[in-house]
Amino acid sequence: MKISLYNSLRCLFYCSVATTAVGVIAKTVDLDGRLRSSGAPMLVNPSGVPTPEGYSHIAIVPAGSELVILAGQIGEDAGGMLPSGIAEQYRNAAANVIKLLRSENIPLRNIVKMNTYIVAAADTKPLQAVHTALDDIAPTATLLYVSRLAHRDAMVEIEVFASRAPRETVPPLIPPRDFGQ
Repeated sequence: MKISLYNSLRCLFYCSVATTAVGVIAKTVDLDGRLRSSGAPMLVNPSGVPTPEGYSHIAIVPAGSELVILAGQIGEDAGGMLPSGIAEQYRNAAANVIKLLRSENIPLRNIVKMNTYIVAAADTKPLQAVHTALDDIAPTATLLYVSRLAHRDAMVEIEVFASRAPRETVPPLIPPRDFGQ
């Protein structure tokens, strides 16, 4: 592959554009000259506001990333059965979210926003003992207590917004011109 000085300088420009005042967004330029992004959001917790526990205040999605929105997942297992306990329902809902993200090749670190809905009448103490892979990340998040969910026996529902690198990337860099030499 022929790489011109122009393309080399353009590569350096794009690589330096990826550096921001807040931090570095994961971007690379591959050998065919295409700018790529991992799609992972940058999670930020600025000073001057309370330090969050288990979530982040701000999620910045890299320009050009795709936003992937998952429907709310309740605690049904793969066979469509809904357990009676809230801990089992939460475990299943989290597992369903993880399976959906994996089906689209989206790593958990690419979760931008997670909303969790819990039926207010449910005893949430059993949830304190539940640990899932979703608990190891800290995206922006909201926990809401609601009077009821759409499925009348569901006690928990998890809704996720994630980002990913675009399937179609930036067009290739301009090829070097032949000036009749």
